[in-house]
Formats: sequence, structure tokens, C-alpha cells
Amino acid sequence: MATVFASDTYSGADWQTINTAGADLGGPIVDHPNEDGNWYVYGNRALCRTAGLAYYSGTPASADYAVQATITIKSSVGSTGVAGRISTTAQTYYSAYIEQSTGKVVLAKRVNGAVTSLGVSAGSYGIGDHVLTLDMVGTTIRALVGGVQVVSVVDSSITAAGKAGIRAPVISDTSTGKHLDTFVATDTSVAPVGRSYTIGMVGL
Repeated sequence: MATVFASDTYSGADWQTINTAGADLGGPIVDHPNEDGNWYVYGNRALCRTAGLAYYSGTPASADYAVQATITIKSSVGSTGVAGRISTTAQTYYSAYIEQSTGKVVLAKRVNGAVTSLGVSAGSYGIGDHVLTLDMVGTTIRALVGGVQVVSVVDSSITAAGKAGIRAPVISDTSTGKHLDTFVATDTSVAPVGRSYTIGMVGL
């Protein structure tokens, strides 16, 4: 059965740091040491005033899990999204984000600081709320919007479970940019194991 190991609704007083506001589950929230950003709560959403990556301390059961958040687009400013399999010591992780200039979803990896785009969605997304998911099962890495797959690749660069989190490399503000809400990180469901039976020929 799927298990949520981190979640956040970003409830708190305006201009609290997300670290101070605290996570609903799977906290504390940690600013990545190599991508330390200024993350705040405003209007019960998270926004980043400077480039940054933050991860939740909750630990997934394995490297197979999904990271989801609602991205509220107020303007094109900022390439904001979610990340998974985040190394807590190196700039290594997968991410899915809505790109600032095109509005397309980008699926990317960063390995020891080197960024590679793995795929880009055909469609683009504008003003409003969009539920963005990064799904990682083995070497299959996917991005979904509203539960619909928009990018899928096979990549084996990052296999450790790491942590789940949020990223925003460009400044956002209260009335502009892309804000985050309803963050959820969920271990992948495992199908229940049923009993096995042998069907025999009786009475012959």
C-alpha cells in the first residue's frame, strides 16, 4: 500500500521561512548545503525569493517513490518544481519543473552539479494551478501533470533513495512567479501478494 512519508500545506504566518513553519509530515525541512535558497510561506503557499533547493527529512522506503506539488503560476517568472532522490551532500537529484520562458514541463537530472535535460513536454502550462508529479520507479523516470504523463525516460544515473523536495532557481514574489502548495511524497504502491493454488484432477 502506498505510504506518504512527507507532506506540507505550507500553513503559517506570511513571510515565515518554510523551515520555521514546519512540515505537516516528514520534517524538518532542510536547505540543501550546495543550493541554499530563501524559502518562505506566503498565502499558505511556498515561494522562493532566491535560487534554492530544499528537502524533507522524511525517508522513503526505497528509491521508488513519487513527489508531487501543486504549482500555482502567477506569471512566467521562475522555473519551479519538485525533486527526488536528492543527495544531502552533493548536487545530485532528479527534478520536474515548469520552465519559465516556455511554460513546458522539463524533466532533468543534476549529477555532481552537472545538469542534463532528459525530456520536455509537448504542451505548455499557463496561469493557474497545475498538479506536477515526479515519479521514479527503478530506471523509469516520469513527469506528470494532473495525473497525465507528459515526459517519460529511462535513466540509471541516480539510484540511491535520497530525499524528496522542492526547487526554484529563479526569484519569485507574492504576485508573480510560481508558488508551491500541497506537497506530497509517496512511496510506490506494492501489489499485495496473494496465495497460490494448485488445481488438480480429482476423481479420475
